[in-house]
Amino acid sequence: MLKFAANAFFHVMHPPTRALNFTQAALNQNDLVAATKKIAEAKRLFPERSDVNEMYARIYAKHQDWEKVQLAIEQIATDSSAKFAHVVAAAKLFRQLGNEEKAIELFRRMGQGSLGWKAGATWNPIGSIYLRNGEHANALNAFAMGVCREGPALWTLIIEALQGCAVDSVAECRERMGRRVPRKTRAYPYYKMLSLLEQKLYEGGRIGDAPMLQSIRTATEISLTRFHPKIQTDGEELPLKPSFLIIGAMKCGTTTLFDLIAQHPRCLTPFEKELQFFQYPHLDNQWYLEHFPRINPDRGYVTGDASPGYYTFDVVGRVRELLPNVKLIFIQRDPAERAVSHVRHNSQVGMETFGPEQAIARIDELEQEIAAAPENAEKIILDITYQKRKHNSFLALGCYELLLRRWKSAFGPDQLLTLDLDALSQNPQATMTEVFQFIGLEPIKVEPIKSNQGRYDNSDPQTQAAVKRLEHFYRRVTELTEGF
Repeated sequence: MLKFAANAFFHVMHPPTRALNFTQAALNQNDLVAATKKIAEAKRLFPERSDVNEMYARIYAKHQDWEKVQLAIEQIATDSSAKFAHVVAAAKLFRQLGNEEKAIELFRRMGQGSLGWKAGATWNPIGSIYLRNGEHANALNAFAMGVCREGPALWTLIIEALQGCAVDSVAECRERMGRRVPRKTRAYPYYKMLSLLEQKLYEGGRIGDAPMLQSIRTATEISLTRFHPKIQTDGEELPLKPSFLIIGAMKCGTTTLFDLIAQHPRCLTPFEKELQFFQYPHLDNQWYLEHFPRINPDRGYVTGDASPGYYTFDVVGRVRELLPNVKLIFIQRDPAERAVSHVRHNSQVGMETFGPEQAIARIDELEQEIAAAPENAEKIILDITYQKRKHNSFLALGCYELLLRRWKSAFGPDQLLTLDLDALSQNPQATMTEVFQFIGLEPIKVEPIKSNQGRYDNSDPQTQAAVKRLEHFYRRVTELTEGF
């Protein structure tokens, strides 16, 4: 009780904390004028405090007053007592300002002694910076450092780094990882990372397939022990093939859907939700299948893969070849809401820095192109999702019907189930009964959950204007492409 009272007193009476609370409250109410006034006063009174400087930099970034942002984050960078979150925020702002060298320096400084999610928050941004600059070996080493320190792994970026790496660099990375076994030696990401390095060495003729497959098999055994401790595997059996794939759409509740399916006692899901296998033709089929448990199919278990990007890639033929009888699940939401959520998420993780106001210009550009040649709309959208163009991906991913045409043609209605996020949210039991029946499981009562839910404030006028423009764009695309 005394501790609670002391904390309450601190947050109410401590002057810097009080100023930051007032500033944040003003931001929550979209009152940027009041927030700016209060943080400027706090900066004058407490010029060396990292929490004040971090808030000051964030607010003046909204004003695009980059000189003041620069001064504030420089202050954080020189403060040896600054908290982890404030230094990482400063590093992100240095990156936004184009000072990648300083960003890497700060990320590295905070990452040296960090474990778990903090290791991911520092080494993964370093890896993504190097990757964007074409320094594949440095990127791979940074990603490996994060994994060895028990941080989360960005598998798609790791695979991209591997594709651009020389075999010698990969061998060096594998050797370096072997010297940095994490404290939790039964760590899934560690062994999966090894298997990816070994996949590259296997392609280069340096090793046989056995070490590569053994590493991913070890990772799978770790995940099963953790998530299904009572399930005994059948070591002599082949891995179960996925009986269902959640193919999309991104930012539409795929994680929630995956976690709800995983509640079924006869569903043995892999440790990670997004295996992202089919868009990488160089990865070995057997490597992919080793992600799934070795269970006799007569025991009645099923397994599946939820990689929401699949619907955007040219992978229909590969899926049909490896899994001809697979059941496909596609979940969608209002495309305008999805696009805004996508932009907000990418900005938050540092992948993109444009906001709703910049997005509107891109909407106009894409709409004009489709209007000029509606018969080419499917190709235009596919080119964007295949990364043949470097922009507008957040728009293209909401053109659901255009992107699903190939899947419907290749698999037919009996193998494709389309769901709506609103229906799943409002009546999860009815929706999941339909899902379980579709993938061949008896329905069970599910515990409603909302996984990986983004928290973004979309009430500001700029975002609202972007939503209205997006809604018009998707209506217009539907009108233009009907009949083609």
